[in-house]
Amino acid sequence: MENAPTKLQVSVRVDDVDWKKIQDMFDKQHEWMTTQMQTHIREVNQMFYEERRRVQERYKEYDGTYLGHYVQYIFWFFFTIGLFMFGLGIFLMLDSHYHWTK
Repeated sequence: MENAPTKLQVSVRVDDVDWKKIQDMFDKQHEWMTTQMQTHIREVNQMFYEERRRVQERYKEYDGTYLGHYVQYIFWFFFTIGLFMFGLGIFLMLDSHYHWTK
């Protein structure tokens, strides 16, 4: 075992006819695999599409209204401005009533 080579040198001769058969088998397998992957990708895309439709329907059913995220951002923007104005109004009323002195 000590004198055994670590790697074997192997050479194989393949006839052109056999090589053509191997290449044809590889091409068929590759085409089948590509078709299977495309089918799988279409199925996954269809699943995502159906899930998006279900989610949209679920949001539409919630309280009978559907607010897109842009409408929600606009609502919260004006709500915070209104809350700030209300607080500022109360502060100014208290300020004018108590006349803070230095």
